[in-house]
Amino acid sequence: MGIEQYIGSEEPVSKGKRVYKIKDEDQRALLLILVPPTESDQSSKRRAEELKALVSTMGALTVRTEFIPLRQTNSATLIGSGKVAAIKLLVEELEIDVVIFDQGINPRVQRNLEKEMETCVIDRDEVILQIFADRAATKEAALQVELARLEYSLPRLTRRWTNLNRQQGGVKGTKGEGETQLELDRRQIQDRVVNLKQQL
Repeated sequence: MGIEQYIGSEEPVSKGKRVYKIKDEDQRALLLILVPPTESDQSSKRRAEELKALVSTMGALTVRTEFIPLRQTNSATLIGSGKVAAIKLLVEELEIDVVIFDQGINPRVQRNLEKEMETCVIDRDEVILQIFADRAATKEAALQVELARLEYSLPRLTRRWTNLNRQQGGVKGTKGEGETQLELDRRQIQDRVVNLKQQL
């Protein structure tokens, strides 16, 4: 996987590592544009171009853009099981590194999608946060971006350990270890958030 998670890594969170980073310029992105019934084609295409520009600024390559009619939402995966399965096939066929939604998705949906698609899933908000992190020119700006990223990542911590336990095939003892590390990660982030707020 070309996009790394730093939460839960051996490097301390206090160093200000971001949740994800692009390791090289060959990261392959699949963009998902959710289209409500009342939106015009022109409007959805404009949103797609805006997201594509943001993804390019972040450093990834948009391989494909999918427009998904959103007549009703699925509470677990937002887009429904049939569409999730179709996107998973595209991920495999196109060797996608990251799936990017054009709108914000909550942590639970994000975890479910990553489990089903077996790849990294992020949203527009996370793309923007990474761009800000890359371009923060002053110490105060860097601190503000770090604070925003940590507050964004906090409810998403369980995703990292869910993926780890699945990769290890549910080996006896790994769940407890993951939960222990999860608690440590959460405490480190909370402490860092308090510290950053005191500095700003």
